[in-house]
Amino acid sequence: MNKPIIITTLCAFLMLISLSHLSICLAAPQLSVTILLDKQTYNLNEVVTISGKVTDPLGNAVVDASVSILISDYAGKSLHISRVYTRIDGIYQDQFTIPSTANVGTCTVQVTASKVGYDNGQHQATCTLIPEFQDTMLLLTICLGIALLTLKKPKRGHSFS
Repeated sequence: MNKPIIITTLCAFLMLISLSHLSICLAAPQLSVTILLDKQTYNLNEVVTISGKVTDPLGNAVVDASVSILISDYAGKSLHISRVYTRIDGIYQDQFTIPSTANVGTCTVQVTASKVGYDNGQHQATCTLIPEFQDTMLLLTICLGIALLTLKKPKRGHSFS
């Protein structure tokens, strides 16, 4: 075999390996995003506060990352769509009021963080929507129970009047 052909083939093979290794090294780092809801159960017409943090693979805060928020009820109806940006500490925050027309039940919160130079990070969480009157009915039931427990039997010879 001819030496120049062997050397050329070997060089081409080594370049191919180097390029494939370079493309692996140049892959964009993946963003991580968290979701924190101020509570897990909400009434219709109640304000919801959503926050979280966007970090790089080393756990460093990512500044000015775009955070897309989509909240939908169990039937898939969109309740809130928003885009916010992270602060210098990587924290994002958003608020919205649950519409009275939302379907009660499990609600899905989907968050996607993106920034040039990174692969998108995604996270999903759930919460529960309950009818507005459910908390009121519970409170009324408790109050009625307390009222009934505090009633005393009248003493003999006395009556309520």
